[in-house]
Amino acid sequence: MAAMNNNISFLRKKLGLSQQELANIIGTSQQQIDRLEKAERKLTADWMQKLSLALKCKPADLIDFTQTQSSATKVETAIARVIGAIETKFSNMVREFAADEQYEISFRPPKKDFGKKFFALVVEGGAFQTYPANSELIFTQGKVSPVNPSLRENASSFKAAASVKTNNYKFDIGNKCFEGHLVKSIRSE
Repeated sequence: MAAMNNNISFLRKKLGLSQQELANIIGTSQQQIDRLEKAERKLTADWMQKLSLALKCKPADLIDFTQTQSSATKVETAIARVIGAIETKFSNMVREFAADEQYEISFRPPKKDFGKKFFALVVEGGAFQTYPANSELIFTQGKVSPVNPSLRENASSFKAAASVKTNNYKFDIGNKCFEGHLVKSIRSE
């Protein structure tokens, strides 16, 4: 029997823990955590008990019930890499995630967007426009260019380019300027 998909990675990142930190808490190796997150190892009752205590959740929260095993109900999905967060508590500044903080989410894009590349940002600290805190905003990846140093004063600001009408956004994250079209918001809590 194949291991089932789970929410371990999401719950771990929500608490700001690395795989190694979680491994240290429950007394295992980082490699075991990685195998559990990728569903390469079966999520037994013993693992569920240890992980739910460390991740401060119910054991049932570890299981991803949204995945179906039936090929008859297979849903086409795409992947978006979550590259940072919009920190909305005091501003709309974009915070870049370090390489070990970035993660991928699977989602069903609009039919017109199948086959496109995507990236995502997490809304942190409060709502952004109509998007609740802890939602993940998924964008089609448009143009990515180096940040112009002479315009760096607004670097990392999440600014809309006619966003109300078109959902097109342009913002700086790290040393790159991203342009993208907002296609979906996923509630991650």
